[in-house]
Amino acid sequence: MSAKHGFVNGFVLPGIIFPALTALGARLFRHVLTVSGLAVDLHAQCTPGSNNPYLHPFTGVHRLDGFICALVTFFHAELEPKLSPYLLYFAATSGFLVAFPAIEAHRKGRSWFIAFPMIVGLAGQVITIGIALTIYWLAFIWTGASARRADAHSHIAKAHAESIMFATAIGSILPSMGLMMLRDPKVTAYWQIFPLYVSIAGLAYSFLRPTPRTAESGYKLVRQMYMGVFVSSAIMHLWIVGPKLLDPPALASFVFPSTTPLPTTASLSAKADDFLKWDLIFAFGSSVLATLWFARDAAEFIMIASWHLFAVPLIGPGASCTGIALWREAALNDEEVEPDPRYKQ
Repeated sequence: MSAKHGFVNGFVLPGIIFPALTALGARLFRHVLTVSGLAVDLHAQCTPGSNNPYLHPFTGVHRLDGFICALVTFFHAELEPKLSPYLLYFAATSGFLVAFPAIEAHRKGRSWFIAFPMIVGLAGQVITIGIALTIYWLAFIWTGASARRADAHSHIAKAHAESIMFATAIGSILPSMGLMMLRDPKVTAYWQIFPLYVSIAGLAYSFLRPTPRTAESGYKLVRQMYMGVFVSSAIMHLWIVGPKLLDPPALASFVFPSTTPLPTTASLSAKADDFLKWDLIFAFGSSVLATLWFARDAAEFIMIASWHLFAVPLIGPGASCTGIALWREAALNDEEVEPDPRYKQ
């Protein structure tokens, strides 16, 4: 619980809002899967003798291979015969969802409940990233991480910042590029555990990197990483969504999922697109809400809310959340705070 936010704002409100989002998301995703026939379609294509090229003995465990087949079939409905613009948008603007948990996991003094971003990522592959993040943000706020203020321990060490950047590039960006460019069932199957690759790459970098004599601050690298995510997310939003801003029907069709489940006769790609739209709404909706807890007073609360109202439509939720993360990182590295001697500014 965050003492700085008070009992009601730091414990009661998030304890109502985020579990409600988790329950709503679980109910909604289950409803979309069943009523639209998406679950039936995936199951039918992944039963023995279905002649589905994606039904492959990836592990040798029948039930697990069936689950992997369903995931591969789902994503290949987005990849073939041509790459879905929505999958591209989702992948290209979700850098914040990978970078933020990784960075916060390396902040000194953080709780063990937010120390393992790999678990968040793998959970997102199984129960949807939208639901996984509603749980993550509740833990982030309840452990007091959202109310953290600049002090000698709020820095990210340079070695950790380098590790995060390397791990994200090797474990997340490269596999995701392979997913969309190669469109190979085996690549798609092995992509599903990319959060594990991120963790392994980070550990390997930390093991191989010479241990510095002094723990330098990695603030500049963290800022550069966030700036890269901000710019790339904004550009992709403007490229894909920008032309639709003057065409409200086209914009609504691209951004919002169907308010009622699609008919069972709809194509698998249409059902997959609709499902991803709900996933993104819960992932970024909970993230936008969570950033409101970064405010230190009423003025900052109004500033963050106003920023999102302006930025989400114009540059997208990924860039909008990253902008707040940049502002927060600057606040956590306030030059007025006397640094720990172990950190070189």
